[in-house]
Amino acid sequence: MRAVLSTTITRNLVFGSWNKSYLNSTSLAKFSTNATKDNVIYLTGATGFIGEEIKKGVSGLQRFNKQFGSSHKASFMEPSARIPDDVNRVIFNAYDLSFLNPLPQVLKENVKPIMNMMDQCHSLPNLDGISVVSSAFVQQPLPFKRDPKNHIEFILKDAGYTATDIYNQLVPKSGQSNSSEDAADASQEADYDHMLPEHYKFNKYATSKHILEHLVHENYPDFPICIVRPSVVIPSRDGTHGHGIRAGYSFFLAMASQPIFRFPENKFHFDNVFVEDVAKDILDGALEHAAPAAENPKTGTHYHPILCSSAGSSLDEKTTMIDLFRRMAPQVHRYDIRNRHVRSTLRTLEYYALRLFADKRSAGTLHKMYQSYDPIFEQNWDFEPRLTDSRNEEVLDQAMANFYSHERKMRAEEKESQEEQCNVAVGTPAAINMDSK
Repeated sequence: MRAVLSTTITRNLVFGSWNKSYLNSTSLAKFSTNATKDNVIYLTGATGFIGEEIKKGVSGLQRFNKQFGSSHKASFMEPSARIPDDVNRVIFNAYDLSFLNPLPQVLKENVKPIMNMMDQCHSLPNLDGISVVSSAFVQQPLPFKRDPKNHIEFILKDAGYTATDIYNQLVPKSGQSNSSEDAADASQEADYDHMLPEHYKFNKYATSKHILEHLVHENYPDFPICIVRPSVVIPSRDGTHGHGIRAGYSFFLAMASQPIFRFPENKFHFDNVFVEDVAKDILDGALEHAAPAAENPKTGTHYHPILCSSAGSSLDEKTTMIDLFRRMAPQVHRYDIRNRHVRSTLRTLEYYALRLFADKRSAGTLHKMYQSYDPIFEQNWDFEPRLTDSRNEEVLDQAMANFYSHERKMRAEEKESQEEQCNVAVGTPAAINMDSK
């Protein structure tokens, strides 16, 4: 029977999945759910290791307690701890969202921990399902046409390589020195880079997810697994989840009113999916869709079930980057400059204007934004149209309004809290009078 989660657990699962792309390490949570059969779900990335909090030195346990509170249904586990024997569902959700890091680094920091925990699953006596969170962008852009079952052949298969071959060569064995690791990283990545399609050369996040998928297919064919591929995850419909994120759609919502990012690539038609819909797919992947790998008779390759959390919005004409920005902040003018040389010149002027009149950090952020998102915003994809509610303009506009409304509320509450703390610190007349009584 399908597990029925309490409201508290569902909310936290949504939050965990939203923050999956902003983790620098793994935080684990174990959930007991109320159903005829007790499901114990092991979830990585439950708390979201947001960069600002890491810099503040906040521990994983502190983040967990802040977000999950005193719920007796959730318990924190250190990344070094083994998966408990009573776990029967596993969700691999934690991953760092970075397009520009070298592929060996991304594999070591993200894929290697998943593979280590996958190996631990061999010893789970009651394993019923595993959900592995991938990305819709493992698929190449048009003119690539998706397979009806969303099967994607390994990109270096024709060159005679498997994903396991590439992984074993790019991820050094334990005990190798850091200097030799770095040297191996540079030389080995160069060996493969020239063979990759353009999409995978510039988006190492997508490349690493593609390798992860095939590592799972190749090495764990008998495990009950479902691959879940979210596209562009956006804040919740009610606007309460997705704040404080420093990348992706949520970041665009937060910075849209600022007079920067004036000249983006504008060919990509956004494929937006609400975070709560993605969270449900991730959970359903482990609870309902997970199964051993089956052979594709056309290719001879084995695949686990694949669930695409996408809306098919790439086929819509009203979802380009500039269209969305205009809906977010119509008062800020952004320009669709198709001439590459003119756009480059205008961006250079924008960059130096920020350095002169704002600060170097903002200019650096702008440069990274263009560098990271250009390879995506200049393409389009044939994603499966499953979660089509987010293609509804009225629904999307209301979600934006809810986001901004909640943002204003959070800022007002934060300001009020700071004023109260300040009053207590200096001793307001009211506080003094109370003390004198």
